[in-house]
Amino acid sequence: MAQNRVGYFDLIRQLRPLILPPSEKALLMAMATHADPDGTSIYPSIETLAAEICINPRNTKRHRAALV
Repeated sequence: MAQNRVGYFDLIRQLRPLILPPSEKALLMAMATHADPDGTSIYPSIETLAAEICINPRNTKRHRAALV
């Protein structure tokens, strides 16, 4: 069975045109770097994401909740 694989740059190209607040877009792009090749299974910790986008973990949780 063939899998529909989405590469990192394909994900970034899909995310770039979205109209979102900058911190939410940065979080979404950071999450995309942790996704499996098919775009699923995104399980980095809040602390990891916060460090990658240079905001505190509490704001990371708030932005993640806004994206869901």
